[in-house]
Amino acid sequence: MNPQQARALIDETFPKPFDKVRFHQFVKELLNGFDESKAQQMAVPNAFAEHVRSCTRLGTYQSPDANWLTCSS
Repeated sequence: MNPQQARALIDETFPKPFDKVRFHQFVKELLNGFDESKAQQMAVPNAFAEHVRSCTRLGTYQSPDANWLTCSS
């Protein structure tokens, strides 16, 4: 993905109200090697329960320098 495509993807994703499908597509496009095999429903942390209805792990990503990132919606 070139920088212009990345900017267009960001502009298509973030100025709009949250949409799980759109965010999932954003993560898959932006993170090469995104692993969806660990996708699962998760408990909402108590600190956010008043404002968050549900939490789903979309998958995991390991950066080239071996740092892990969990993407949730």
